Amino acid sequence: MGNIAQVDMRDLSPNERLVRWGEVISSGRNRVSVQTDDSLAFSGTISVGTLGPVRMLRVEAGPHRLERPPGNGGPEIIPILIQARGAAVMSQDGMDVHLTPGCWTAWTANRAHAITSLTDVEQYAVLVPAPWLGLRPHEIRAMCGRAYGGQPGLANLVFHYIFQLFQQYEGLDTSVHSDMADIIGHLVRLAMNEAQMQRQPVPMRDTLRGRVIDYVRHRLRDPDLSIDAIAEKFGCTKRHLHKVFSDEAVTLSQFIWQERLERCREALVDPAHGGKSVTEIAFMWGFNNSSHFSKIFKDRFGMPPGQWRLTALAGRDVALPAPLS
Repeated sequence: MGNIAQVDMRDLSPNERLVRWGEVISSGRNRVSVQTDDSLAFSGTISVGTLGPVRMLRVEAGPHRLERPPGNGGPEIIPILIQARGAAVMSQDGMDVHLTPGCWTAWTANRAHAITSLTDVEQYAVLVPAPWLGLRPHEIRAMCGRAYGGQPGLANLVFHYIFQLFQQYEGLDTSVHSDMADIIGHLVRLAMNEAQMQRQPVPMRDTLRGRVIDYVRHRLRDPDLSIDAIAEKFGCTKRHLHKVFSDEAVTLSQFIWQERLERCREALVDPAHGGKSVTEIAFMWGFNNSSHFSKIFKDRFGMPPGQWRLTALAGRDVALPAPLS
């Protein structure tokens, strides 16, 4: 039968608790440091067991933070942490994964990371040797650093399987421990594949459209901004650009003019530009012909820019027409 060792921080003096907590949590040669706002009031319980090559931990504790520095070699370990109660954040490689009850995450233990328990928590963790998961390095990278679970699906099954393993652990014959650990690997792989299928990749066309829109908005003041210039910037033909925007309500050229007109409309009633003429504002936003500007402004907003300015500043409502189609 499985054996669970339990360490209760209440059995230790307040000065010993954080050190002992870090020792129990730690595995391998790199120790985990523990921080809390009130070390004297900190308390918690850790239960530890093994399942074949897998180390298992159950944690009940108040708010605290665990930090581990980069590893010094040794076997690669992938911890899988499920959040049964409370809220926590796993931080690694500049990314934060927020965990609420019903969620879980995974990370690479040999790289620097931190676990911040924001409230009183109940957590379950299995520390799995990377080869046991049967995943290639790029698959492990794809799996780590994101939250799983919280809704029906295989990720939710991983949560409940690990949770139930702890509940049933002491009744399991040691002869089935390795098989139980195998199931963890199988479920995690299936959950990862399901998550990847649900994350539809953004089509290259949509990616290019988004980049072009950002580029245009940052260069509206440039009078030389044109389809030719954009095509040269992104290394494609004008025809391809037009195809990229073919599903939009407006063409790329219309989008440029609309964005410029909108900036001009805002500037015309901006006190910061109160001393500028209509023509100066038009030229400030990339127009180079005042007559052309006045015409398309009237087409867009229903009145010439000078009249719109006077009307808006007088506090009257200005009805704006629908966008160009």
